[in-house]
Amino acid sequence: MHALFQISELRRLIFEYLEREEQVCCAQVCRAWSKEALDTAWCKVDNLSQLANVLPPVKKRKGGKIRISQKAWRRWTKYSNRVRILYHQTDDDCSSLLQTIQIIKSLSSHIFPRLHTIHWETSKNAELYDVIMFMHDQVKHFTISCNISQEEVGDQLPRNDATQAVVEAILTRVPFLNTLKLDIALPSEWAPCIAHILKNLHCLKSVQIPSFEDMSHILSSLSIRSGLKSLELCRYAQPALFDASGGVAQRALVNIGTFGPWLRGGTSICSGASDVENDAFSSLEYFSALVRKYSTMNTFFQHREFHHLRSIKLHVSPVDDSKSVQKLFRAISGNCPSLEKLILGWYSHRVVQDDALVLGDIHDILSCKKIKEFEFSAPFSFDLSDKDVEQIALAWPQLRKLDLCPYPVGRQHFQKLSLWAVYLLIHLCPGLKDVSLCINTRASETPALKTSSLPIRIVPGGYRPQNLAELDSLVVGYFDLQPDDEFEVDTLLSRICGPECQLEYGIDLGNEDEDYDIREDRWERVKSSYLRHDINHWEMVKSYSLDHYEENCLLFYFSEEMDFRNFLI
Repeated sequence: MHALFQISELRRLIFEYLEREEQVCCAQVCRAWSKEALDTAWCKVDNLSQLANVLPPVKKRKGGKIRISQKAWRRWTKYSNRVRILYHQTDDDCSSLLQTIQIIKSLSSHIFPRLHTIHWETSKNAELYDVIMFMHDQVKHFTISCNISQEEVGDQLPRNDATQAVVEAILTRVPFLNTLKLDIALPSEWAPCIAHILKNLHCLKSVQIPSFEDMSHILSSLSIRSGLKSLELCRYAQPALFDASGGVAQRALVNIGTFGPWLRGGTSICSGASDVENDAFSSLEYFSALVRKYSTMNTFFQHREFHHLRSIKLHVSPVDDSKSVQKLFRAISGNCPSLEKLILGWYSHRVVQDDALVLGDIHDILSCKKIKEFEFSAPFSFDLSDKDVEQIALAWPQLRKLDLCPYPVGRQHFQKLSLWAVYLLIHLCPGLKDVSLCINTRASETPALKTSSLPIRIVPGGYRPQNLAELDSLVVGYFDLQPDDEFEVDTLLSRICGPECQLEYGIDLGNEDEDYDIREDRWERVKSSYLRHDINHWEMVKSYSLDHYEENCLLFYFSEEMDFRNFLI
């Protein structure tokens, strides 16, 4: 045997990269390899029936019912003691198998005594019962997901006893959880029960639960968790997310409370609470929620400091206006100095704001200098100029992704942004990978792409052309090419797009001024003008007019394999 394989730590690392069949073969090499290979092969179980195969005799017996002998049970124990992760994701009914194992197994011990992670996913509410038999105090990470179809439950949320049994078992059976994820539909009256459970799980670091309209009790329970790092309040089983007309159901978060009477000692933050009382959620690094209005979260962000918060994701029903966006950004920017990722989205297809955002509406968030990803998918249009994008690029030099509504709702297509804005971004943000903007691709309205026109900026060592960002994707939005613009636009894009960049453009089917085939042919000529190109895929996507839901846009994607930026002058 090579000396390398005599180091057990290296063997274990090698086994982890092998497929299961290869791990089983390694277990047969020698006694030294057997234990480590089997530990690796049986660390994660995603097929309970496969594990149950160790119970029957190795040799097939004729006639009669197979009884599980003590020898077979010892063989079962040999493998079950190795299981660390249980990942159950199937609609097959394995209840009878599990009940048999539970009966044979001693009531004083656990089926998988070293289990630390449970992920139980099913589409049948009754099957949630089965997960209880695997729950014990060594489990640190617990996820249950029950996605029930709308046809199965109708307009009512499921209230099966199995759901209640599992939720109530959390506190008694898995009291030392670090991670709790409940992707199930829960009735609104369960909010106090969930709050009580969260309050008494003292080791929680990550929580993902369904959102309720009133989250004040739940958030007050979580505010005392000093080590909480991740909080998601937007996970739903399907019927709890959308109503019959396609809008956000009533379960979007409406009230989070003032937090004044709910903090430690009952002291209000706004009335001079102590530093100890003001550290609610101070360790939080990731926050996500589905809210009815952006203003719902103002109280949450504006009265406490989130020194470690790096990622915020909010989805909203579009009933707010640009003023609400301003207030939200002001609250976030004042108390989240470490913010790196901000995603704002919306769900409803029915209500559309005939409003436009300008740079002043989002200006406050530019003070968060560590931003790397900024996505704003809203019913608003962005009325930005190239100069506005320059301010964004100068404020966020570490930017990796910028997405500002490339396909605005309605028919307001502002034509201020040009490809010069993207040229600015790739020079001022060297780590940039993805850009999505609503861009005017008319060549006649695009300034010359010259480095001499770039803004003067103090860069250590001076400006270096090799610091150009290598884009992975560029989305230019709805704007159509004008007649005879193909070659010029091709030249402009080749000054911006890197060798692996994927271009996405949309053709507005609602525009009846010109035949669709003519507009598509222009983009085809742009693609064919490259020396080599690959068409990745194309697909129909959904877009929304001001008054009704319709299909009115085609998106196309293509990527060039040649980098022309250093070739063209």
